[in-house]
Parts: sequence; C-alpha cells; structure tokens
Amino acid sequence: MTGVLNLDKGYMHYTWLALIAFRHFSTPFGIPSILLTVGINAFLFLHLLIKLSFQKNFYIQKILLISVPYIFLLVFNNNALHIINILVACYLLSDIKIERIVIFNTMLFILFFVLLFLGIWRGFIINERFNIAYKGGEYAYEFGFQNPNVAAIVFLHFVILLFYLGCRYKLVLLHFACIAISVIVYRYTGARTSFYAIIILFILTVIFYNFKFVKKIKPLFLFIPLLSMLLLLIGVLMIDHPLVIAIDMIVTHRIYFSHMFLNELSLVNIFIGKPVPEDIIVDQFYLAMLAHTGIMAVIVFYFLYIKFILNENIRKGYIFSIVIAILFFGLVESTFFGISATGLPLFWLLFFKSAYNKKEIII
Repeated sequence: MTGVLNLDKGYMHYTWLALIAFRHFSTPFGIPSILLTVGINAFLFLHLLIKLSFQKNFYIQKILLISVPYIFLLVFNNNALHIINILVACYLLSDIKIERIVIFNTMLFILFFVLLFLGIWRGFIINERFNIAYKGGEYAYEFGFQNPNVAAIVFLHFVILLFYLGCRYKLVLLHFACIAISVIVYRYTGARTSFYAIIILFILTVIFYNFKFVKKIKPLFLFIPLLSMLLLLIGVLMIDHPLVIAIDMIVTHRIYFSHMFLNELSLVNIFIGKPVPEDIIVDQFYLAMLAHTGIMAVIVFYFLYIKFILNENIRKGYIFSIVIAILFFGLVESTFFGISATGLPLFWLLFFKSAYNKKEIII
C-alpha cells in the first residue's frame, strides 16, 4: 500500500510527463507517435485510478462531472481525448508545484535537444532544408521534424519554459538565452509566427512589469479570448474582402481553411465536434477546440480562463504575459491545445489551479 501511495504522490506523474514531452520528438527519432499516445493514456488513467482510490471528496466529483460528457463524446469523435487528457492531467498535477513541473520538463527538453543535435551531427537524423519564397530564396531547416514550422514550435515551447524560470527566479541570463535561441531558430527555420510570439511575450512583460497597472486593466483581459474568436469569425465571414485576402496570404491561408472547415459544420458538429478532413488545415487554437470536442470545450476553457484572471493569488505580471501571448498565438496556431511539448501547456495548469486551488498562492 505504501508503494502505491508513493506512486501517486511523488513518482508516477514523472513517467507520463516524460512520455508527453518526448511525443513531439517522436518524428526525428523515428518512433511512431501512436505508441507514445497509447503509453501516455495508459499511465494517465492508471495514475487516475490510483489517486481516486485514496481520495473521496467533492473536488473529485467536480472533475468527474466535467470529464464524463467528454467520455461520451469519444463515441462520436475520438478527438475529444485531447480535452479529457488535459483535465485528467491537470487534476493529477493539482498538488504539484508548477515550478517542479517546469524544471522537470526543461531538463527533459535539454536532454532531447542534445540527443537531437547529436543525431543530426552523426547523420542518424536527416536535417532537410526548404526554400523560403518570402525570404528571397533562403533555406529553412526542419531539424528532423519534417516541417520548419513544427521545429520552431517545439523550440517555442522550450523558450517559454526558460522564460518562466527566468522570471520566477530572476535569472536575467535565461532571458538572454530566450532571445538568442529565438533569433537562431528564426534564422534557420524561417518560422515567423513563433518568433513574433516571443517578441509579443517580451513586450507584454515590459508593459505588465508594474503589477498595480495590471490590476487596473485585469477586467479587460476577460475579453481577449472573445475578441480573438470574433476576429477569426469576421475573417471567415469576410473571406472575399481584399483586406482579408491580403491577411490570409500573410498567414498562409489559415483564414481560408477555417472558412472551409466551418462551412462543413452541422448543428450537431457544433456540440460534439468534427474530425478535420485531411485536405483542410485547422491551425487556430479556438477552432481546434471546436473541431475536437465541440462548443463544450470552448465553454470549459473560458470558464477556467475567467477563474484564472480573477484569481487574486496571482501577483506577477509575467504570468499574464505568458498566457496572453499564447492566446494571441492561438489565432494562427493550435499547438497549445492538447497535452504537448511542454509536458502540459503551462496556461492550462495555471487555469486549473486558479479554478480549484483558490487558497494556494500559485505564483
């Protein structure tokens, strides 16, 4: 019995966190992602069963109340597993300090990057290059990820972890490391979106440095997801407008693909989601939530987001900088929806702790 308790309290979450962190590196290392997905889900739900067997309180009932509808959704749309995994993982990590999770995943990233570059150096991993039309024919490298943008996004996750640690522990050198890594990655991948996300992150951090100012404008933060979704909807509805067409060219036809996907949604799909067709690319965070699990995922997300914004225990501006930068990034990328490269998207964990650990000073 003691051994089972130890698995729950101190060790088991490291197993599935490591598998999650490694999932984005499965392509360079030639490991089928489906194997990692099965392993992640097996360890997640084994850990959940162990935890539930020792805790019986209303808190668990809340989690089950949220999760059960998504289990039914799996019958119609297996992509609902994304949000189920997020809720289960956040619950399992609810009594673990965020710093420990971030440090653990940062160490994993460093290990995986060392192995990645050793593999490229020794020729075990192919680092292909692509011509970038908008940069005058320069080459972009994909570092084994088969797409320069995917490589840049993996580095972005890592940079956000370093940025958090730099702010949390006042390590200025980590901020310089973030800038250096971002510039180098942009130089070799040509991925603009990830690079601009880091620029926005640093700008917001400077603006939000004075927390008294943040407290005054916090109510405005509540409208950011709504504004982002409204901008996306306007772009989709005005797809033939010259300005929208010009913006769509800049964001590599993401608005057009969103328009195509939304046209295929039925009323039922709005509630239960719809698998994305192979010929359509859904790269927006908000649209990905709707596609994978329907309007319920959007509602759950916004509920947790409101709890986060209204949490008086969060007293550092850089936390809002990270979350808001990711939300704007979500207009053109969906990578932060799901359990992915950071081991768990940092902002989901912040949202969850804000909603259910009100007495804990999480930052």
